[in-house]
Amino acid sequence: MRVLRKSRHAVCIALSFVLLVCMAGLPVNAAPSNAEAAPINVETAPINVETALTEFTVTISLTEKEKYAGVEMSVELSDGIKYVSHEMEPSFTSLYQYNGTRHLIGGMTTEGKNVFSGKLEVGVLKLNYQGNANETISISPAVSRYDGDGKPVSTPKKEQTIQISRPGSEANPGGENSGTGGSSGGGKTIILDEQNANIEIVLDDAVPLAGLPSFTDISGHWAESYILSLAAQQVVSGVRNGKFSPNGKLTRAEFVQMFYNAFGSGAQPAGPLTFGDTVPGGWYTNAIAWATDNGIVTGYTEKAFGPNDPIRRQDITVIMSRLASTFDMDLKAGQKQAAFADDQLIGGYAKAAVYQMQSASIIAGKGNNIFDPLGNTTRAEAAKILYIILEKAGKIDPAYTIPS
Repeated sequence: MRVLRKSRHAVCIALSFVLLVCMAGLPVNAAPSNAEAAPINVETAPINVETALTEFTVTISLTEKEKYAGVEMSVELSDGIKYVSHEMEPSFTSLYQYNGTRHLIGGMTTEGKNVFSGKLEVGVLKLNYQGNANETISISPAVSRYDGDGKPVSTPKKEQTIQISRPGSEANPGGENSGTGGSSGGGKTIILDEQNANIEIVLDDAVPLAGLPSFTDISGHWAESYILSLAAQQVVSGVRNGKFSPNGKLTRAEFVQMFYNAFGSGAQPAGPLTFGDTVPGGWYTNAIAWATDNGIVTGYTEKAFGPNDPIRRQDITVIMSRLASTFDMDLKAGQKQAAFADDQLIGGYAKAAVYQMQSASIIAGKGNNIFDPLGNTTRAEAAKILYIILEKAGKIDPAYTIPS
């Protein structure tokens, strides 16, 4: 089966993803002579699949004006839709992961530079639809480009959802003209059957993810991809005036809030904070209380936490070690332990955590084998550490995975 072709009925829309849904049993690049592709907007027109059809394919196309190097798509299927297989455009190194909820498909060019532009059919996804329940396919796309330093940076796009149902289902009880579809409602239901087996669906608004901060001070920064990934997942946020301040000092409260966003968001603390230097009802209150309840952080004393104090590099390793223990993470050694040149400056309470994080490839020195345990952690350093921890915990949304 060939993956690529020029669709006779394609509608090229810049920065849009196009899905071509075909009847099972037909070649991906062929359609019945009496079938005309009908471009539709999934916000207003759901797909109605005739009962006899079970397998169908989704051909995913991307149109980009600016050159790019790869694409990743996080695909979430409701219970009645099953993943069967997929093929990627031959110029990509194929990527596939499944985390129990979402399928990540995609790949990067083997040339190590931005080479694609215009319209490209990037892959074909084969799916199976059983039963008569209303189902959904949600796709969170992201485009990868190499930055000026040759590092891949992924730009998330808005998640798009397709509604699929059978004739007579609750979503389409009155036939083909009564489908509601999408979030905006209204519109004619598109029927997928033997007479109309080639439907072209245009996913509009595949623009940078709504609500994703566009930080003005991280372009080209070594931690840019980590920051953008975590920002897309609402783990980190900016400081003010559209800035992230990657090289700025990180406070103890800010760091606790970051990992609370990832691991404890929504969890209610067992009781109020007892630290005298924390503000009741403050933006960090729930985060510190939750982390304290779970033994992940402690104060300087029973009455002092120091929420506005910069967090030291050795202290962040202790907190991450406790976090890993609390959530039963298996931090396998990825490299051999090697004593830092300033090992004698590492506090006794932190030494085991520092070398645990080093061997798990979560932290590294600053150069010349210096760890700088008493130095302040920057916001960029914290973003990278958190990303790696989240990745090891399986809590990175595949749509925002940084290509290795």
